[in-house]
Amino acid sequence: MSWIINAGDGTEGESKHEAQIKMGVEVEMEHAHTIRWIFDNITGPETKMPDGFIKNVAKKIAEDHLAELDDYYTKLKDMESSAEKE
Repeated sequence: MSWIINAGDGTEGESKHEAQIKMGVEVEMEHAHTIRWIFDNITGPETKMPDGFIKNVAKKIAEDHLAELDDYYTKLKDMESSAEKE
C-alpha cells in the first residue's frame, strides 16, 4: 500500500497526505504570533480568540502549500537539513 507510510517517526499508518498535514501544522505554528497579531488587529484585542483558531489557520496554510506541491514539507525539511550542514 504505497499510500501508507511507516517511517518510524510517529506517523505509522497515516497516509502520506495526513503525514504532510501533520508536519505542515507543526511548521506553520511557528507563525502563531503573527496569526495572533492579525486576529487582534482585525477584531481588536478585546475579542476572545476562538479555541483552536491558530491551529486551524496553520492547517489551512499547510493545505494551501500542499495543494501546490504534495510533498512540500518533506522538501522543506530536506532543504533546512542541507542548509544546516553548510
